[in-house]
Amino acid sequence: MSESKTRDDVLYAFSIEPKHDRATLERYLLRYPEMADDLIDLSHELRIPIHSIPDVAPHLDRKAEEAWKAFVECAPASRSVTGQNSLFASLKGAALVELATKLDIPRALLTALRDRLAEPSTIPMRFLSRLATASNSPIKAIHEYLALPPVTSLGLQFKSDNRPANQGQVPFRKLVDDTAMTDKQREALLRDWVENGQE
Repeated sequence: MSESKTRDDVLYAFSIEPKHDRATLERYLLRYPEMADDLIDLSHELRIPIHSIPDVAPHLDRKAEEAWKAFVECAPASRSVTGQNSLFASLKGAALVELATKLDIPRALLTALRDRLAEPSTIPMRFLSRLATASNSPIKAIHEYLALPPVTSLGLQFKSDNRPANQGQVPFRKLVDDTAMTDKQREALLRDWVENGQE
């Protein structure tokens, strides 16, 4: 070892020696007597046995495991309903136009249903049946979707300086009355009420 080695270099070299016995220590003390205290201290530290932490098996708490399992298995009701009903999740653009054409209703009315702006109990069952048939969706899934709280259109959120307030739900008949449509379309929707016994 050359004399140009620093204190840290010498201590490091000593620490990586294969043996830290008396002979190794004496060899370093002869070469670096000015570092005697540091070498002796390091020698003592390196000889201290490192006791490994005994393996301790984790304490199993059955009740905690059961509670965690129950928590993981539960899911919010709205999530499962939305997942089951892909009709409304994908109801935009060409899909919206196609379904509105099949039902022969204005797109605005279908958009209002998608955003759950109609009070579900006021929608004629005959109309819901036609919607289910035209969209190949289970009527139960449509009922569950429409029973969720109304949503605000993302387009309105981006166009507004303030967050738009939810307008709340209105009777389906009011949506029909307030939506521009042809006489033929209006008559067909009114027939849904008559045949549903709501007129």
